Amino acid sequence: MKNRSKRLAISCAVLFGLVNGVSTAQTLEGKAPANGKMMTIQELRSCIKQQEGLKAQREDIQKRRADMDAERAAIAKDAEDIKPLREEVQAKNAQVKAFNEKHKAFGDRVNAFNQKVAEAKDSGRTGVMLEKMMRDISKEERELQAQDAALKAESKGVMDGVQESINRFNARADANQKRALAWNEGNKKLESEEAAYEDKRMDWSANCGGRRYREDDEKAIRAEMK
Repeated sequence: MKNRSKRLAISCAVLFGLVNGVSTAQTLEGKAPANGKMMTIQELRSCIKQQEGLKAQREDIQKRRADMDAERAAIAKDAEDIKPLREEVQAKNAQVKAFNEKHKAFGDRVNAFNQKVAEAKDSGRTGVMLEKMMRDISKEERELQAQDAALKAESKGVMDGVQESINRFNARADANQKRALAWNEGNKKLESEEAAYEDKRMDWSANCGGRRYREDDEKAIRAEMK
């Protein structure tokens, strides 16, 4: 009985030693050890290199995405800053339109006046009737001259700075549009790279992430990479 107990104790000690001698296994994704074939050190080395490459690619994409987001916000702010310039142009255009309508009305009055003068010449009137007609014509002529002078003076104020405002607005709007178009192109390219990265990450996860490996192998590989 004593010998049997001794043999059992020795067997347990040997079994315990064998269990302790097995290198701990885990996966690169940090999950619970999966079933399946253990990776060789060569396979593990390849997977770790791929993992490091994916990490660097992810960090680069994240930085560029942050830059793109900042640029989009800057473009939107610039578009807001342009609004006062657009409003200035719209206000000046309204002034020009009102002046043009006033100038057209003046032109219509001048045409009517010229017609009146022509009719006076062809009327055949003489004496008091002709004198009264000519006085009325002279009075209206002076009014038209005064109105013409006033319109010329007003036109300088109305037109002053109009083209400059239009040019300033167009330059800012064109620059903002080009910036937005460039952002759209850059965003398409980055979205394509993000999709390609995700495909690579999923492939790596399927081929490497869930497979078991020996910690001692990983330590050796990490030491090589330093």
